[in-house]
Amino acid sequence: MQIKGIASDTLNFILETSKSMAPEEFIGLLQENDGIITEVIVLPGT
Repeated sequence: MQIKGIASDTLNFILETSKSMAPEEFIGLLQENDGIITEVIVLPGT
């Protein structure tokens, strides 16, 4: 598997989530489809 990029909607979700959670941290799992990161699964309790 080689990551080629990240979908713009996914990147926007990560950036907005980071802003709203600051200064707290969160853990997210990235899911890819054909080398493009398309989904973030935010783990509960983080």
